Amino acid sequence: MPDTKKKVEDDLGTTESLEEAKKKLLKDVEALSQCLEDKALAYDKLEKTKNRLQQELDARKVDLDHQHQLVSNLEKKQKFDQLSAEEKNISARCAEERDRAEAEAREEETKALSLARPSRRPWRPRRSFRGRTSSCGQTRRT
Repeated sequence: MPDTKKKVEDDLGTTESLEEAKKKLLKDVEALSQCLEDKALAYDKLEKTKNRLQQELDARKVDLDHQHQLVSNLEKKQKFDQLSAEEKNISARCAEERDRAEAEAREEETKALSLARPSRRPWRPRRSFRGRTSSCGQTRRT
């Protein structure tokens, strides 16, 4: 019996140590469960933040695309305005050259007419007994 008693005591000690190990493992399981739950909550929070940031990024991309389109349109308009201004400048230069050429032509015509006048005799009416005659030889009646 002493062996049985010793065996029972050993078994009782083993049972107690197993109970303590079980309690410790239950505490560890509970702590790990809490940790898992905390991690799951943190993951959900991060997932929501990720989704919100992705939506913001998508919105920024749309805004950026819109801004690129505006820049492109403004560049096209600027190029058109530049070409239009160049055309206006060319047109203005052509108009100035035309006006200058017309003025020169008028001056030349005026010079030609003024040079042609002195070679002609000044007009004087001829007197005849029938009446006055013009320089062309036609009679005018007064």
